[in-house]
Amino acid sequence: MENDVCKTIIFLTNKLRKEGRASSLERIAVLLQVIDNFSEPDRIMVLRCFVEAAKVICSRQNTLRKQQLKMREIRSALELIVFHYDQTSIINAADAPLSDLLGVDLTEDMAIEYFEKQVEGAVCDIYGRKILITEDALRHLYKDPAGNHTRETGYFQANRGKRLPWIRNTLSATKEIYKKRDRDWIIYAYVKGFAVPTHSGSVNNYLFAVARSENPQMPIKFVTAYYLNNHEDLLKK
Repeated sequence: MENDVCKTIIFLTNKLRKEGRASSLERIAVLLQVIDNFSEPDRIMVLRCFVEAAKVICSRQNTLRKQQLKMREIRSALELIVFHYDQTSIINAADAPLSDLLGVDLTEDMAIEYFEKQVEGAVCDIYGRKILITEDALRHLYKDPAGNHTRETGYFQANRGKRLPWIRNTLSATKEIYKKRDRDWIIYAYVKGFAVPTHSGSVNNYLFAVARSENPQMPIKFVTAYYLNNHEDLLKK
């Protein structure tokens, strides 16, 4: 085989292109040969992207309940991964005011008071779109056994309350914004990562904030937030 890495990659890539009748395992073997010629840092990043894309594609396949996705569905999953890594950001949750409620023995009354004073109101995202955070959004702090946001004291979840300071920061500062039309609604999802301090260092948590509007001329209203403990859960969402 040529010692010239570029010529080797071209040779293997052309071989991969011609392996139309080869089995999946044979095609994967050729692909791995191509990747093996990358430098170590590039090889790690490429494999990481493959793994992350595979997770999204697998999740999409399960959600759609399809044994085989269409090429456009796979392509959109790859585009989603590219967008995610281009726009994602992780900030230190130990900094005030993000840490205001972390480590606090938070009660329901304390969470409601903080929401009313520090979260409720209007905020603009990076595109200048105005988002309203109303009292209705308090419902997302509660979850009953059926998974519904039933606003009763017994269903209050302190771990959600402790992350209330993240909401305005995410809505106003993140570049990772997803948008889709769902029947009569325009749905917006705002995503941001937070490095949460622990005894052994820090772990990344993610806020997935959802807002919606009936049409582009109507105000956008914050609806709920999902607090995800790891990157894999974020990819599924």
